[in-house]
Amino acid sequence: GADLPAQPTHLKANWQSLRLDRGAGTFELKDLTLNALGVQAHAVLQGAGLNAQPKITGILVVPEFSPRDVLARMGREVQPEDSAVLRRASLSADIEATRSSATLKNVNATLDDTHFAGQLAMPNFDTHALAFTLTADQFNADRYLPAGKEHAAKQIPISAIDQIRLPGNRLRGLNLHGSLKIGTFQLLDMTASDVTLGIDAADGTIHLKPLTAALYGGTYSGEVTAAAAGEGLKLSANQQLTDIHFAPLLQDLLGKKLLSGTASMNIAFDGQGETVGALKKTLDGKLGFKVQHGAVEGVDLWGAIDRAYAILNKQQPPKQTGPERTEFVALSGSGAIKNGVLHNDDFEARLPFMRLTGQGTIDLVQRDVEYKLKAKIVQVPDVKARGDLEKLKGHTIPIAIQGDFSSLDAFPALRDVFESRVKEEVKSRVDEKKEDLKDKLKGKLKGLFNSGGDDGG
Repeated sequence: GADLPAQPTHLKANWQSLRLDRGAGTFELKDLTLNALGVQAHAVLQGAGLNAQPKITGILVVPEFSPRDVLARMGREVQPEDSAVLRRASLSADIEATRSSATLKNVNATLDDTHFAGQLAMPNFDTHALAFTLTADQFNADRYLPAGKEHAAKQIPISAIDQIRLPGNRLRGLNLHGSLKIGTFQLLDMTASDVTLGIDAADGTIHLKPLTAALYGGTYSGEVTAAAAGEGLKLSANQQLTDIHFAPLLQDLLGKKLLSGTASMNIAFDGQGETVGALKKTLDGKLGFKVQHGAVEGVDLWGAIDRAYAILNKQQPPKQTGPERTEFVALSGSGAIKNGVLHNDDFEARLPFMRLTGQGTIDLVQRDVEYKLKAKIVQVPDVKARGDLEKLKGHTIPIAIQGDFSSLDAFPALRDVFESRVKEEVKSRVDEKKEDLKDKLKGKLKGLFNSGGDDGG
């Protein structure tokens, strides 16, 4: 077979006793021992209905063996991230089989430090469908990645990730149905607990539901459907994050903090493509988010206003003394995703010193961010402000936010504020002059009319 080594593979079998009653259609096989590729299996089997509807029951025990040694004998050398994994595995289960199906019940299996329990079955030999119900106490997938891949995955530029091909063809051969629960799970340094995964895969389509987990102080739930489409995939998803602590999640995933705070988010989208980049270009859907008590890293809104004010007044711009970050009490918004671009028209943010509203776009393909915001200054931070910045209180400043996911810049339009203020002051003074002239004119007219009346006019 394709999965076996080129050289002959020997299978050795022996047993203590075999009793066969052809008339009754029964058999009993005791202490069967099989040896192949360095793996030993022990079984006790009983059979009935051999002349009509055969049914076999028994017990299967596979003592501890080394999966790595088995793979080596098959000509497949592996070098996982952790050299201690793929060293220990074992299995015990009850066997039930018929002419057309086979089931392993009461499965008790180990792989290194992970313990599995549940049931495995092939309900129909003709369709090769697999069914399972399994639970695992814990599983650290990072330990099984090829050596260096975990660190390398975080260093791969997004442009390279966009070139990754989506394996649509692999779905066509899947016929898998079941559920998996994991106590604790780790992948790319991200950790989750109470993971539940339901899977139905057949006819080139895989549907994952339910998908639930507890992670980073909150919860995740959703469903994903992927279908083979040409050489690529057609993907649709509906997902919700509730009360997730973003800072540790992004730190574990990307190795840096871009955003902190407690976040809730819902996102639904559809897309299709042969590569990750092609799929992103076709994404259509909707998004809603709310983040509380956090900070955006890499951009300092008040610092930008402070520097813009100094430049406008021909003063020396202040040096950045603290981190480039903007703290907020809450930010929220929603929007539609069209061809990989998120359009957000109801952005709101409450900061300690200002209120932000506006709209913008986030291009998921080019990774560009462009927002036009209005910042109403309600307070001037004492730690940074010069005395004359108090003049900004009560005013609304247009601010443009531009950049990419890793680097954002803020451009306050203070000149517009001051020009508007000057126009308001000029208009106010003109109005005052007009009122003053009106009052003087009324006084003169009154005096004139009163003077005419005294003369007997």
